Amino acid sequence: GCDNVLVDHCTFEWNNWTGLGFPVSTHVTVRGVVANQNGATGLGDYETKNFVVDGLQTCFNNWRGAWGGFYGWAIAGAKDFAIHNAIYRDYLSVGNLTGGFWMDTDNRNILIERCVWSGNLSQGLFLEVSEGPFRVEQCVSSHNQSDFGLLANNAEKVTMTNCAFYANGTTNGAQFGSTVDWTLTVQDWETGSSYVLDLRYWTMADNVFRGLDGTQLGVNFWQDANTNFYRTLSSDINHWFNPSSNQVFKRASTTMDLGGWQSLTRQDAHSDFNDYLVTNAII
Repeated sequence: GCDNVLVDHCTFEWNNWTGLGFPVSTHVTVRGVVANQNGATGLGDYETKNFVVDGLQTCFNNWRGAWGGFYGWAIAGAKDFAIHNAIYRDYLSVGNLTGGFWMDTDNRNILIERCVWSGNLSQGLFLEVSEGPFRVEQCVSSHNQSDFGLLANNAEKVTMTNCAFYANGTTNGAQFGSTVDWTLTVQDWETGSSYVLDLRYWTMADNVFRGLDGTQLGVNFWQDANTNFYRTLSSDINHWFNPSSNQVFKRASTTMDLGGWQSLTRQDAHSDFNDYLVTNAII
C-alpha cells in the first residue's frame, strides 16, 4: 500500500490485466487519469481510505478477459472493494466488455456524482454488500447491454437524486433492480464491526427511468422477498416511462404499472409515467 499519493493526468493503457490500483492505501487522489483498453480492469482498489477520484476514464477494458469468455467476477471498468470515505466525480466508463463501475463489499461514506456509465456489456453501476451511506447524484447510466443500469444487492443507506437511467438491460435486467433477497454479514476492515446487510434504507428522488422497448423494465426485483426495501424506501418525484408498455415494475414473476408500484411501496405519490427527453444519453 501507499499513503499521500497524487496521480495527476496520467495514462494507463494496454496493460495485460489492471491499469491502475491502490490496495491498502490512504489519502489517494486520482485526477484526470485515463485507464482505457486494459486487459481486464481499468481501476482496481482494495481497502483504500480517503480516496478522491476526479475526472477518471475507464473505457474499452477487458479485451483479454473477453478472449477467455471472462466477463464478470472481480472485474469492471473500475472494481473497488472495501473503500472508506471516497468521492468519485466526473467519472466516465464506456464500452467495457464487462460492467462499468462495481463497488463490492464494505464500502462506506461514498459520494458518486456527475458520472456516466454507457454501452458496457453488463451493468452500468453495481453497489454490492455495503453498509453505506452512498450518495449518487447527477449521474447517467445508459445502453448497458445485458444487465441493469443500476444493480443493487445488499446495499444500504443509498440516496439517489437527479440521475437518468436510460435504455438499459434486456428481459432479465432493467434500469434498476436486484437479483437477491437474502441478508449477508460483512466485517468492517477498519473497526472489525460486523454488519448484517440487506437492500434497505434507500431514498430516490427526481430521477428518470426510461426503457426503449418492452424488455427494458424500470424496476426488476428477481426475488419475491425484498420486503425490507419496500418498507424502508423513501421515493418520490421520479419519472418512469416505456413506449411499449406501462407494466415496467416487476417483482419476481409479477409485473405492475405505476399504480401497482405505489400500492406495493406506498411511495412515489408525486411520480409520473411520462416521456421525458433524456439528452446526451449515448456517448
